[in-house]
Amino acid sequence: MDEPEDSQESGAMVELYRPLNEVEGREIASLLRESGIEHHLVCLTDTPYPSIGMKPPEWGKIMVDPGQAPKAEALIEAYIDSEPEAIGDAWKKPAQAPQPKLIGSLGINQTAVLWVVLLASLAYNIAQWAQLQASTSLTDSQGRLVAEFEYDLGGTYPTEAHSYDTREQRVATSYDRNDDGRVEQWVELREGRPVFRGWDEDENGRYERTRFYAGGQAVFETRDPDEDGVVELAGVPDDHGELGPPLFRDDDDDHIYDTMECKRGSETVVFDVAACAIKP
Repeated sequence: MDEPEDSQESGAMVELYRPLNEVEGREIASLLRESGIEHHLVCLTDTPYPSIGMKPPEWGKIMVDPGQAPKAEALIEAYIDSEPEAIGDAWKKPAQAPQPKLIGSLGINQTAVLWVVLLASLAYNIAQWAQLQASTSLTDSQGRLVAEFEYDLGGTYPTEAHSYDTREQRVATSYDRNDDGRVEQWVELREGRPVFRGWDEDENGRYERTRFYAGGQAVFETRDPDEDGVVELAGVPDDHGELGPPLFRDDDDDHIYDTMECKRGSETVVFDVAACAIKP
């Protein structure tokens, strides 16, 4: 067992406290040392073996520099007040696992609250990261929005690409739903409303369908199923995308409509363009 720091009372020191045992004495001495307080720990036992012979009620005493006595006294009082019982008797009771602290009278576990806060913060950060990864934009030298790109997480190419004019009005949007870098649909806009839409479902650079708008409403659509650049069918699309009269057909791909369908009352009339006559 190590000897105390000093077993002789110094004339320059004043006695401040008498610890009940060596454990308490050494802990207080360590506290004073860490606080930069000059001190001596003096042992009062009459033998190097505390179990032999008579021993006074106190094991030793703490001597400190007079100029640092107020600070030392405050530290010792704080140390003693923080202990639920005398340190010398603490070993007699079995150690208990620390109990979680509760908040107020509601009995809310602080650890549980901390975990909830951490998980909520993590979820928020993941959401922010996902939003950052899913959208990016470009601006010009004056800070005006030029283009905006939206991605699927983990995707290579933008699923949607938007172009803007100098007033930051959207003028075009392209769609690439399968992330292969090829546009399947192209939309042109004016004052926020569509004026043209083209479909290239097989992604070969040629439109199978084109649709034109007026006032945001579809008014005319052309179809070129064989993608030879010649429109075989043209008409007015309904709300379901089906073409209705007037309907123009160019069956032989000679750039001349062969027939035109239109409504006459409830009857559908087919007009033969070449014969300039209504088909029976």
